[in-house]
Amino acid sequence: MFGRMCAFRIRRGLRFWAALGVLALSLVHGCGGGGGQPTTPTQILEQENNTFLSEVGSALEEALQGKQASIRVRKDNLTALLLDSEGSVVVGAAIEGAENLSPEQLARGADVLFIFVRGTIGSQLPSGFYIMRVSQEVTTSPGTSPAVKWRAQLRNLQGEVKAETDNVEVGVGNPNLGKPRILVSFEDGYVNFGYIGRGGSIIYRTRYTGGFYLYSYQPPDPSPLPKSGQKIVDAAKRLYRRALEFIGADSSRPMILATSDRGMFIHVAEQGLENLTLEQLKKGAKISLMYWPPRIEPVILSLSQSPDGRWVAKLVDKGGNVVKEATKVVVEEQPSTQKVKLSFEAGGYEICVDVAVDGFKAVACFSWE
Repeated sequence: MFGRMCAFRIRRGLRFWAALGVLALSLVHGCGGGGGQPTTPTQILEQENNTFLSEVGSALEEALQGKQASIRVRKDNLTALLLDSEGSVVVGAAIEGAENLSPEQLARGADVLFIFVRGTIGSQLPSGFYIMRVSQEVTTSPGTSPAVKWRAQLRNLQGEVKAETDNVEVGVGNPNLGKPRILVSFEDGYVNFGYIGRGGSIIYRTRYTGGFYLYSYQPPDPSPLPKSGQKIVDAAKRLYRRALEFIGADSSRPMILATSDRGMFIHVAEQGLENLTLEQLKKGAKISLMYWPPRIEPVILSLSQSPDGRWVAKLVDKGGNVVKEATKVVVEEQPSTQKVKLSFEAGGYEICVDVAVDGFKAVACFSWE
């Protein structure tokens, strides 16, 4: 977090996690209208997004062929984060059958997510495909009560454990879900994964356990990828370019695009954010642009300080109308570097946007109930 960054964060309690689509609530449904060829920029972007999800789903299925015969991936149930124009991407997809597993069944060991990552130079997690497995360990020692510990592992297609943590939260799921909700978040170069099924729910936090660093804001990881992995990278590049065109930004402006079968969300840094000072912020400054279909245009995140000293954060449309006002804003000192950095976490009840520039950090929280 030492840098100029805008970061979406969710409180660490499970109740704040939900599907990526919930981030934009019901706004994401029905974008693009009815039949026929897309004609508006929003419709074209939605079509590109649907094509991306279809291509990624097929590539995930292809990657498993001949490698993990017992695992079937749900092509219609995935979440992806696109991190830059060079094809840095994280994908999480549900594994068939995991949605009904109870915490007791998960404790015996179960595969729940199929994952693809492609990071940058310096990534501690090699680019490629992984299966996330969850299990529970019970240890006993004389004179003490049994110690229960949940464990999550990322295994490659050869069965080798490449990442492991006991900082995993497992709980009861949501029996009313039609299909699982896949959670993929990106924070300060680390990736977290989550899963909410009808039976159980899981959050795998690599960020808070010295986990695997994925993204260093350097060139892409040059490691060769299997054909199916390269298909995902190429599809990510195409959708990212289309989103930049839609926003009206070039590739020099940091942007994160989050997408799933339930919706899309785009977050792009405001031009010149790296030059923002605290005094300018007090007077009022644009921080970033945000977009979710079926909105016609992005909204602006602006921060300012009121005459009584309170910090105020608002989402404002092109006409100056306030779309949403933050429920909480905190500004504090923070070390800085020379890069604008974006992070992303999706949740259902509260979104907190972190902005760190020139030695200070501003946190603005929005309710999305």
